[in-house]
Amino acid sequence: MPWAPSLACAGRCAALVAALALAGAGAGCSSSDDGADATPTAPAAAPPRTEPASGPAAARTRLHGALERLPDVPELRRHVLFGDLAALRRAYGDGWNRSRLAGVWLPDALLAADRRPWREAFGRTLDRVDAFAAAGFHPAAVAVATGSFQAGAIRASLRRAGFARRGASSSGARTGRSTRRRPPAASCSRRSTGWSCRASASSASTTALARAAAAAGPTLGERPDLTAAADALGQVTAAAIQDAELVRPPAGTPTRVIATREASIVGVGVEDRAGAGATLRIALVYGSEEDARAEAAALDGDTLAAADLPGAGDRRLGDVATGWRAEAVGRAVRLEAALAPGEGVGVWRSLLESGDLAVLVYSSSAVIR
Repeated sequence: MPWAPSLACAGRCAALVAALALAGAGAGCSSSDDGADATPTAPAAAPPRTEPASGPAAARTRLHGALERLPDVPELRRHVLFGDLAALRRAYGDGWNRSRLAGVWLPDALLAADRRPWREAFGRTLDRVDAFAAAGFHPAAVAVATGSFQAGAIRASLRRAGFARRGASSSGARTGRSTRRRPPAASCSRRSTGWSCRASASSASTTALARAAAAAGPTLGERPDLTAAADALGQVTAAAIQDAELVRPPAGTPTRVIATREASIVGVGVEDRAGAGATLRIALVYGSEEDARAEAAALDGDTLAAADLPGAGDRRLGDVATGWRAEAVGRAVRLEAALAPGEGVGVWRSLLESGDLAVLVYSSSAVIR
């Protein structure tokens, strides 16, 4: 059932809007951004998004699925984060602990996932989050986490925040009561602590973005440049994809760029296989397949390994990872290497944040298409 907020929700919605999808039922804050006096109503529950049939099934990855959970809004196209926590738990098995998250770039919406407000809202902590996708920068950002949450805790939290239930059927809409006695078995299971549901919990920084996240419509999975980057990154456990214009060297630092063509997107991530090692991957998206093939030929292993990192002193790309190789994947180039012994699995994030990947960006004037 959709949930509509009462007037008491208006102030909180401006700071953080939660939209929850439980077995086809949507929830979102639909109060007006300016705190108007009119009582808001929630949009009708949207049907679940379906995955596009384009492309070979074997080429699809969890990253592709993550992009399809994010609405295609201009403010969200420049920066995307992804994390597959379930894959990490499987890889580490009995050796799993929170230190294994060092290779994951958590979005702001999940940084407090172990604190009391999150536990009260969703009935679970970060341990119950299987994967997440996030996009945008404050003040325009959306994050979607999938996992197992307690339906009762979510409903109680919504009520405390000022939300009211609206029935999906005509009788339910008139009475304001739910016609369902329990969550559908396909997505929920009975536990001693209540119903535990496979669900998606999304947070947005504005009401408009919350509505976009809950509604059916175009997604970032339909943006050609972003999907090209996902194709090149493959099965990663954590990654970031962003506009190449945002990848710049540290101010005042001389940078020798080894790329020769203009990229529109830069993606970087890691496939952490625990005891089997970790693979660092970088994706560079170009305007054509011909450009990608030419750039892959120019970026040979020796050239990549010798590339100076402008934000890391005397370090080179070959000090971070070994066995560099380049391969054209459609309009993108995949750069791949094994993480060097002793190198932290979170180094992929520092390469992006420090501006070290600027050695691979020929121009900063590209725009996502």
